[in-house]
Amino acid sequence: MTIASHDSPTSATQLEGAYEKIRGDLSDSFSIRMRRAISWLTKAQPLHESNDFDGAFIFFWISFNAMYAVEPGTGRIPSDTAQMTGFFDKLLGFDQSDSIYGTLWERFPDSIRTLVKNQYVFTPYWDYTLGRDHDVDWETELKKSEITAQTALTNKNRTSGLLSIVFDRLYTLRNQLIHGSATYQGSVNRDQVKDGSSILHYLVPQFVFIMLEQPSHDWGEVMYPAISPRR
Repeated sequence: MTIASHDSPTSATQLEGAYEKIRGDLSDSFSIRMRRAISWLTKAQPLHESNDFDGAFIFFWISFNAMYAVEPGTGRIPSDTAQMTGFFDKLLGFDQSDSIYGTLWERFPDSIRTLVKNQYVFTPYWDYTLGRDHDVDWETELKKSEITAQTALTNKNRTSGLLSIVFDRLYTLRNQLIHGSATYQGSVNRDQVKDGSSILHYLVPQFVFIMLEQPSHDWGEVMYPAISPRR
């Protein structure tokens, strides 16, 4: 199996086949993590290809969430931002072919620039607009974020930072969709939903592929493990 290219993403069917080949040698936690991620990816890809970008985005995000979420054991669960950042650092450490950077830079630079400068998927904008934080200077913060993303697009050593910025915007979009703060296939938010689904359409399979290539790495304990019912 080859990793997702910049022309077409690796299919969930290919990834499932690769998973089945090594399934017997996997830890229970990693096996469950991969099975869950691939199952949602299987549903997401056809939706994206049929232009149901709302549904595809949601299912792609669930697949992504299945990969990065970690059971902390004791204490509070780390924030999604902290978990995603740690996950990206692990992935990039194993991405010897720079496939993630290649996807961001070669296929989606324009989409990323548009997404990053969109105030409607920038949390500080909503914090100010809705009165959560009247002191936040969201315009300055947005501009700084744009500059950081643009710099990162030209430097593969800053891919982790670029991923964090992109997924920060996608996380806000995720909240809008999951919490019912958007209309299904509505006219508002079309561009960011379509771009978000397209970016995930390529990156999520790459993430799965990289993880399958590193089955012995400690990816953390899976959230909500499968537990047999008591008899």
